[in-house]
Amino acid sequence: MSITSVTLAATPDQEFVLAHERMYTNGMTQYSALDAYRPDDRVTREQAAKFFVEFDRKVMGREAETLMYCVYEDEATFDPTLAGSIQSACNRKLML
Repeated sequence: MSITSVTLAATPDQEFVLAHERMYTNGMTQYSALDAYRPDDRVTREQAAKFFVEFDRKVMGREAETLMYCVYEDEATFDPTLAGSIQSACNRKLML
């Protein structure tokens, strides 16, 4: 996989370009183009959990150590495609 070349209004910092490429390559962002990536948008708890879990698993090489059951009062509002990430983040003690 490679990052799509784009022209931005300002030249992005090389460190950001490399970080974004690493995130895309490791499946931590779905955005292959820098102009599609929206780092200033608000992140939901489910999205943050997905990011933390994927980083922990793919970059750090760790698997969940403990099976925990976390209960959240607002579970009914979770994005169903990402709800499992919250439980996985709980199991990894990344988000309690």
